[in-house]
Amino acid sequence: MWIRFVLVPGLTDAWENVEGIASFVSTLQTVERVEVLPFHKLGEPKYAKLGMNFH
Repeated sequence: MWIRFVLVPGLTDAWENVEGIASFVSTLQTVERVEVLPFHKLGEPKYAKLGMNFH
């Protein structure tokens, strides 16, 4: 299993949050890889076209 975690500044980047995820993942037996993904705003124009707020 691969774990993918998006690091969003001000939302998921708190040290306690990252430590909590690492602690949880360390209990799983089938994890092969952990990826920390950077946050990006590539979908923002699509949300605007749909009249939706991009959070």
